[in-house]
Amino acid sequence: VNLDTILKCHLYLGSASHIYLRCGKKFRVKSFSELTKKVSTMNCWESWFHNNTTINDNTSVEFQIRVTSYKSKLIHTKAIAQRIQNGIIKALEKVTTTTQQKSTSNESKSNKTIITIPILARLDRDIIQLSIDTSPTPMHQRGYKFETGKAPLREDIA
Repeated sequence: VNLDTILKCHLYLGSASHIYLRCGKKFRVKSFSELTKKVSTMNCWESWFHNNTTINDNTSVEFQIRVTSYKSKLIHTKAIAQRIQNGIIKALEKVTTTTQQKSTSNESKSNKTIITIPILARLDRDIIQLSIDTSPTPMHQRGYKFETGKAPLREDIA
């Protein structure tokens, strides 16, 4: 799946509320350390975030991770979200080159651009599936009709 396909889906799919892009295959996890290790070895993070996101010194990336857990050994959803975030950060640190220097200046946070990336994690019977939400706001709330007028028929007649 490339960026053009995702944009066409957003434009032409009328019934979808969200479009999720699956990250890799499902895998089994039994502990938090295993979860962090397996998330950091997934190859989808570097291909999506380094190729499609321009990050400079004035940009900060935040991950908004929503977790559901059903009949799994890992039930604490906030701890699962934290381990997934740690794994993603670890995977992205492997890819960054040593020529990129981290900014050490004391700039105010108001000057920084914050990119929020929503991720959905479904954990079902110790098998986890990670997905990136490509439509952070529900698609029915997009507001594509800018000029609305009075309807030609009343709703109770139609």
